[in-house]
Amino acid sequence: MHLNPRIGHYRPERLQVAHPSEIFEAITEANVEIVEGNAVRPKAFEDLAQIPPEGP
Repeated sequence: MHLNPRIGHYRPERLQVAHPSEIFEAITEANVEIVEGNAVRPKAFEDLAQIPPEGP
């Protein structure tokens, strides 16, 4: 797990239950963004396919 970017600034002896909870909340938020981005991607490719190529 990549704990350092999320809670690396806390000293190990000062970690509390809420700190790992913050990690899981951040992961959940990031996953929502990924799912939303994946849902939009096929439409974006379809839109790009409709643009005629330029050049000779």
